[in-house]
Amino acid sequence: MEKEIEEKIKSVAQITEVVQKYVKIYKRGSSFVGHCPFHKDKNPSFSVNPRGIYCHCFSCGQGGDPVKFIELIEKTDYIGALTKLAEFYG
Repeated sequence: MEKEIEEKIKSVAQITEVVQKYVKIYKRGSSFVGHCPFHKDKNPSFSVNPRGIYCHCFSCGQGGDPVKFIELIEKTDYIGALTKLAEFYG
């Protein structure tokens, strides 16, 4: 994949939009919280930080930027995650 296309996808992908496709999240302060999609979560321990452009579960430790989140949730590799993001954003 060309570096220019890769950077374009990364610059367009918004972490809150990406996560909301898979997880119901709620605004709390300047961040969003929800139940972690990577383990059985009774309390909302999954945090999404739109300013820092990352997500993180404070229970299991999973998370990352939009590309890493797609890699984890879709069980795919880096190129597969970029492709999925490109489909999301056209």
